[in-house]
Amino acid sequence: MRRAAAHVADVVLGSPAEILEQVAAADSGRGRGRTVAGAVLTGELADRLYATGDENVRAGLTANRGLPDRLVTALASDESPAVRLAVSLRAELTEERRAAIDWHVGPEDRIFPPAWVMQSLTDPVLMRVCAESAHPGMRRFAAYSPHLPGDLVDRLAADEDFVVRMLLCENHPAASRAPGWHGSRRARIRGHGCWSRGIRRPPRS
Repeated sequence: MRRAAAHVADVVLGSPAEILEQVAAADSGRGRGRTVAGAVLTGELADRLYATGDENVRAGLTANRGLPDRLVTALASDESPAVRLAVSLRAELTEERRAAIDWHVGPEDRIFPPAWVMQSLTDPVLMRVCAESAHPGMRRFAAYSPHLPGDLVDRLAADEDFVVRMLLCENHPAASRAPGWHGSRRARIRGHGCWSRGIRRPPRS
């Protein structure tokens, strides 16, 4: 099972030296990644974090919206499949650039939505970009939104990726009315255990 190394992050403030100390003091690899994901980056700090050689730190960088583009390019060819998958899910990438990254998403792979996803569920432009992407991870992100218009609900209800359909049925009230979406299918999806496979449930407001 492969996990996309993305993190829901709080903003981490401080000088570069202070942030490096916070990263070093984290009690786990995931904690280091979460700290890096939320750090306010300067170019110098980003370079120093990248140079640590720590996969969890690189994973955190992929989820940081302030990451310089040159490091996005570097992480796109990272030796870690999880890091490559996570960087392929950055919001600003074009479809061509996304497709050029060597990533893989299977039905058992866990993708934890980064902060920008949960902050953008009401953004119609960005959710459409996600829903229409060739990347199943991006389509999974769109399926978290309960605000999708009908045409995107219909599109995702017929998606080839099971997890997209599963997330849609959990998060969108109109999913059961989508063409071709039968009650028996919805029941099978719910009976499958939507969260037993590590798909992260979005926070309820």
